[in-house]
Amino acid sequence: MIPVKVNLHTSRERTETFSYEIANDSFLTPLLLNITLFNTITSSERALGDSTISVKGEIKVKGQEAIQIDRRFSSANNSAIMAAGSIAAPVSSLLTSGFDDVQLDGITLDIASTETKYAGTLERITLDRTEVRRGEKVEVQAYVRTESGKQFVQRIPIQIPEDAALGQLLVFVGDGGALQEGSPAKAFVPQDLSQLVKAINTVKKSDRLYVKLFRITSGAVIGTSELPSLPPSMVATLNSDRTSGGYTPTVLSPVWETELPPAEFVISGQQLIPIDVVK
Repeated sequence: MIPVKVNLHTSRERTETFSYEIANDSFLTPLLLNITLFNTITSSERALGDSTISVKGEIKVKGQEAIQIDRRFSSANNSAIMAAGSIAAPVSSLLTSGFDDVQLDGITLDIASTETKYAGTLERITLDRTEVRRGEKVEVQAYVRTESGKQFVQRIPIQIPEDAALGQLLVFVGDGGALQEGSPAKAFVPQDLSQLVKAINTVKKSDRLYVKLFRITSGAVIGTSELPSLPPSMVATLNSDRTSGGYTPTVLSPVWETELPPAEFVISGQQLIPIDVVK
């Protein structure tokens, strides 16, 4: 059995604690966990209507670092479904991985719910200048509009790396789900349990914005590691007629990335804008 403890902070400013034991089975555990968490939330909160739910906690895996949970969902009807699924999904990945040494020692969660929808869409981004030197800072302004029509601006300072190559860079601003969806590391197949746990812990959070600089040049993804701006000799070695597979080629090589703190609203959307690095 897998012990599960849930601290539910309701929209009525009450805190309720629930303790469960879930059967340990590769098929049943994710299903039962999903149902249990959904019913736990809806036992004190409405299942339909505007709501925002945040989920924090950890999944303890024997012999491995704990999987950290930090998610937030805001919608009109299915926040509770998405919140429950955000826990069931990594548990399913672990138990159906095929590794023999998977043992979950426990799941601890803090769930907070409000009866208000805090959601916004990234409409556009602007730069304070289009040319920048190495080591200098440039400001990106991200314009976000809420469903009520209110617009607010998030100002994001970006420092160009000292070793950035001259030429054009692409500035990506978007939510974690969009960044994860476009990542070649999605095709990664873990070789052991520790690689799987690390991959789960590095999944981008869909409730906040990320900023990432790309350079248009040859690169590769091996496992979950992005290898940007590879020299021609390395590219030739990977593309040798005597080898096949083992890596994913890329044309956008990452230069710099940062995760922004969560805003008041759950922001979705993505935008891309070029900037030139000059002498």
